[in-house]
Amino acid sequence: MDFSFTPEQEKLRFDIGEFLENNLTSEYKNVLYDVAGVGVSKEFTKMLAKNGWIGMQWPENYGGAGMGIMEYVIYREEMVMRGAPIGYHLTAENQMAPSIIINGTDEQKQRIIPSIAKGEMSICIGYSEPNTGSDLASLQTRADEDGDDFIINGVKTWNSGAIHSELIWLAARTNHDVPKHKGITVFLVELDSPGITIDPIQNMARIGGFSNITFDNVRVPKSNIVGELDQGWYVVAQNLDFERSGIERVASNYSIIYDFLEYIKTHGNNSRNNISNSLVRNRIADMFIEVEVGRYLAYNIAWMQSKGLVPNKEASISKVFGAETTKRNSQAMLEILGMYGGVDYTSHYSPIQGKVLRSWYGGISSTIAAGTSEIQRNIIAMRGLGLPRT
Repeated sequence: MDFSFTPEQEKLRFDIGEFLENNLTSEYKNVLYDVAGVGVSKEFTKMLAKNGWIGMQWPENYGGAGMGIMEYVIYREEMVMRGAPIGYHLTAENQMAPSIIINGTDEQKQRIIPSIAKGEMSICIGYSEPNTGSDLASLQTRADEDGDDFIINGVKTWNSGAIHSELIWLAARTNHDVPKHKGITVFLVELDSPGITIDPIQNMARIGGFSNITFDNVRVPKSNIVGELDQGWYVVAQNLDFERSGIERVASNYSIIYDFLEYIKTHGNNSRNNISNSLVRNRIADMFIEVEVGRYLAYNIAWMQSKGLVPNKEASISKVFGAETTKRNSQAMLEILGMYGGVDYTSHYSPIQGKVLRSWYGGISSTIAAGTSEIQRNIIAMRGLGLPRT
């Protein structure tokens, strides 16, 4: 792997940084996150689209700029490190568009991908169900064929960003007479379709980014199938690799750690949280070491993708390390802050607008979302180390 960036890539990083310095106001930075640890602002998304940065790595005929994977990683890293509210388009850009480019029809590519690049479309994920989580292949939402359509019934839960999305990327069972991995199909479903009910869920951090989505005889045309009928498990597995390989898990740590560091420099008034305390200094150093390691794990994945390689176990390594690093770092910051660290963000006594506490809440869920840490370790063990399935 080449650990250096080209002059053109460094110029791109500078240009993005300059844009953020001029446009990322405190109003945007303080938008409460509700998608993958970042805030949501359609207005900010439109600004990025105007610069041609959303989907910059996609082919130009789909609204992209024809740039490389590494350029895309630089863009996402700068956005998340600085706390930009890119949650409206994040999932669609990172997961769905690449999956559609690989598995979608020409009509789907022409209709959906340019809309994402223009900042006009958000897509949420429809995988988890009330009784289906880590064993995703056991999902029970069903899609029954009816002429040129399928009729969908079931419930999806923990859907990030459904309240502001236009589409849901839905995995449903289309064949009940085959092994569970064989009878799944992926659909793109308009969330304003008759029969869909979205019920927001407020999480521990008092942020309503999640939802339950109920499908009651929802009619979806066959033209909205992504990939082949009954072969959706392979589309889902590939899509999850895109989700797990993102740099945002570790990059999101930088903004909080820097804010935390500035806070204790000026507010550390006892031995527990004073910057001169060697234990505090060592823990902060460890935080930076871990996020730097996670950063290069993500760079390695981008480099592999740029070479046409498939980062499967590598995506799981990056995901589990990034999620657990976030959890460890937020726990360490809470301990250093002491009891004030646990004060809710709605109180003026809360340090750094409650960002550390919200990060801690999010760190717990990040070890579950997109495949639990246990699932990731199983993937690493079997596909990376050749160990037998237990």
